[in-house]
Parts: sequence; C-alpha cells; structure tokens
Amino acid sequence: MPETLDLGSIIGPSAFKDWCSRQDPVLDSDEPASWVAFLAAIKGATGETGAPGADGLTESQVDARVAAGITGKQDTLTFDAAPTAASTNPVTSAGVKTALDAKQGTLTFDTEPTTDSTNPVTSGGLKVALDALAIGDTGWVAMTMNAAIVSAGTIYYRVKSGVLYLAGTVTVLNTQSVYLTSSAIPAEYRPASNYGGWPRIHANVDILRVVDICLENGVIRKGGIADYYSNVVLSSSATVTITFVQNSWVI
Repeated sequence: MPETLDLGSIIGPSAFKDWCSRQDPVLDSDEPASWVAFLAAIKGATGETGAPGADGLTESQVDARVAAGITGKQDTLTFDAAPTAASTNPVTSAGVKTALDAKQGTLTFDTEPTTDSTNPVTSGGLKVALDALAIGDTGWVAMTMNAAIVSAGTIYYRVKSGVLYLAGTVTVLNTQSVYLTSSAIPAEYRPASNYGGWPRIHANVDILRVVDICLENGVIRKGGIADYYSNVVLSSSATVTITFVQNSWVI
C-alpha cells in the first residue's frame, strides 16, 4: 500500500485519512478496502472505469467530458460592428460607443406641438393644445340673455369633440341687428372671431320665418327677421320665437 497518493489538490495520507474519518461508517485508512472506496468516490459518474488519473478518470474519459462540454459552442465569436435588430452576436465596444454617441445627451422638450419638430412635448403643452381644440365635452352651458330684447328662453352652447353647438329657444323683440346674449363663448371654443348660421324661427302667427344669426367675438347677434315666403322684414315691434336647430361649427 503506498503511503502517498497524488490526487491533484488532495495529496498524501493525511488527506486520505481525513476523508476516511468523514465516512459513515468511519473507514480505516490502513485497510486496502478503504483505498478502493476512496478511488471509487473520486472517479466520477457511474460506469466510468479505468486507472485513476489526476481526477480519477482515464484520459479518454476526460477527453469525452471536455468534448461534451464544448459541443454547440462557437469556434470563433462573430462580433457586430453596430447594434443590429434580431442579431444574437455580441457588439464591439466601438459599435456600442457610436450608437450611444448618436443619442441625445439631454432631451429637448417643446412647450407646444410644433410642425416638423422631432422633440417630445411637455404635458402642459399638450394640455393647452388639447384645450384649444376643445377635445372632450363641456356639456350645455347657459348664456346670459340681453334682457332688453329677450323676454323668455335661454341660448346654450356646447363644445364636444372639437365641434361647437348652439341650442335653445328664445322669445325676442324684432329689433334690427341686436345682441341676443350679453355673455360670450370662451375664445378657445370659437372657430373664428365672426361666424354665422341660419336657425329656424317659429312665429306666434305660426308662419315659418328666417333670421340671420352671427356670432361676433363669441356674442350672438341677430341681424334681422324676415317672412320665409315673402321675404318681408317684420316690424321692429313684432315679437317672435327663435329656435336654434342644427347649428354647429368645427373648431
């Protein structure tokens, strides 16, 4: 029985004895059977046999393990010169630096949407732009009537999805070119400073009449009332009822 056994990092009888003392049951390092058990333990996988080498395997067994470990590995690594979509190759350091240098060091934000700009827009800028387009729905908002000529009724405006609507029925004295409302539609909800429409009029005498309605700086102005059939302007003392129907403007 040899007094020493070269096992790479495990050298000499002291290491062998330490191993024997850790077994259950404890092995006797002076018994040949203990050496057999020791060698079997360090040879590796079941079924591998042969003279013990540095790790308890034969040279052919070591070669087989190495070959199995490197199967499927690239013989030579292929590097991309720049980051490439769907590529599984690593990228050269120079390629990474070039790609990073092309990015903005500090983002530049526009305070409002700007034609042909590639910059992002601030949240505040987007809100102002959306408010100006009247995206959403204000609901029906009652306007303040001109008490001097409006004896009854109310005119309402509504902005929904970028469209301005007028609705309501009012009874007015047929005074030429007069404001029906004293309050104004907010400037951000107006398609222009001046715009017109043709609401329908139901007169007390049950005859259809027409009126020229103009919104001047957000205030509704009546330009005159005429008989629909004869086109005769009613007298200034006539009282008529105006109903707004299908009046809308895209903002």
